[in-house]
Amino acid sequence: MFIPKKKINDSCFQRTKCVKYLGVLIDSSLEWSSHVQYIKSKLVWASYLFYKIRNVVSVDVLKMLYFSLVHCHLKYCIVSWGTSTNFVLQPLEVVHNNILRTITYSNYRCHITSVYKSLNILKLHDIYKL
Repeated sequence: MFIPKKKINDSCFQRTKCVKYLGVLIDSSLEWSSHVQYIKSKLVWASYLFYKIRNVVSVDVLKMLYFSLVHCHLKYCIVSWGTSTNFVLQPLEVVHNNILRTITYSNYRCHITSVYKSLNILKLHDIYKL
């Protein structure tokens, strides 16, 4: 499909699928899937970091690192992208759960609610509600 270019004051503009504005990826259909993938890539890196250093530092230090490396990305502009569908948010929740299981040395099959309660950390939907 050909998308015509718009011209304003001798400047050409072309429609794009996604644009980054103030660190938030906004796509043309407002599905937020590109922004969620962007956050997920940052959390995957943090997950690797937590796995590597969890044997060296205490749980309290890991919790401080969680708030500085993970929670800030989840909280930033969540009012906008937090309303997206569960299908879009589910990969982000999986990585978030894996990080918390890594911090607490929990089995990947354990119930995640007890992990959230033991660390006193909110789930993604609860962060949005707050």
